[in-house]
Amino acid sequence: IRGGALVLTSYHKLVNQFVAQLIKRFHYSTRHWSVLIAQLAIPLLLMCLCMYIIKISSSQYRTEYDPLKMDISSVYGKTDGFYYSERPDLSGLADSLKNVLDSNKVSVQKVPDPTHFVLNYGKDIAKYYKKIVVGGAIDRDPSGALNLTAWYNDQMHHSMPMALLLMHTALLQNTVNGGRISLTNAPLPELQSRYSNDIGGQLMVTIMATVFVPLALGFLSASFTLVPIHERATKAKLLQLMSGIPAVMYWTAMFLWDYLVHCIACIFMITPYAIFAHYAFFGKHSISTSTSLLLMFLYGWSSIPFSYLASFVFSKGNSGFASVVGFCATAGKCSSFYP
Repeated sequence: IRGGALVLTSYHKLVNQFVAQLIKRFHYSTRHWSVLIAQLAIPLLLMCLCMYIIKISSSQYRTEYDPLKMDISSVYGKTDGFYYSERPDLSGLADSLKNVLDSNKVSVQKVPDPTHFVLNYGKDIAKYYKKIVVGGAIDRDPSGALNLTAWYNDQMHHSMPMALLLMHTALLQNTVNGGRISLTNAPLPELQSRYSNDIGGQLMVTIMATVFVPLALGFLSASFTLVPIHERATKAKLLQLMSGIPAVMYWTAMFLWDYLVHCIACIFMITPYAIFAHYAFFGKHSISTSTSLLLMFLYGWSSIPFSYLASFVFSKGNSGFASVVGFCATAGKCSSFYP
């Protein structure tokens, strides 16, 4: 060895070889970018198609409600209200609450005692149910902290959020000398009770999931056979092994890159749930979304090595790809019907 030449230890040599394998896969993906796009886009499109068909087929069992803006003047029209404040240091906040109520077409009056006012108002029960909706009390507790109480008539379905909205708006305007808060109630779709008893609707969901999900995952798994078959057919793999690349490192680097692509594709595949079934994605069953994503990750942990084993059987990429897609899709469909 010539003097001054760089001598690599075995550790640095292995690190450089491993990094070189990852760089090789990166350049392969940039040169064959259409393969990478197909790996990410086609499973996503299949899942979107599956969720779209399921949404269309189940729309007859789902009741959707239009969003309702929590504006007391547009929902209930002209109403009656009140406010209470006996502290001079809180007169500014009381005036802000009065102005907010006036701007929302609430006929407001200042009362000395909210409880007595509501009891006297309730003597005319018909007027009480139809006219009075909200009120507010501004005071301080014994410790000196600000105490805001939003009064509302519980006979009105939306009176509670409206009362809180008006009180918060008054507090905002008193603090920053302006501003406004808007509130919209957008209910999630509600499944009708007869949906749970409709076998045809549930069967349609099962069939769509059985057809498209194994096909999308099978396509993703089969795409990982292309590079091993290509490198074995062109003797590129043999050349790398003869130049000193350990076989374990060769397959480990290949698995690491492919598993990274698989995880990104799985994240793409889970997004159709948020688009077409947001009531399930963000609702009380949202934990099932993370569970499904974890299952997809574990599927890649087993399907990618299987694709590597299948690559030894075929000498052409298209035949290996088609065979693995068919096997994975068939196995997925059969396992879906297993009780």
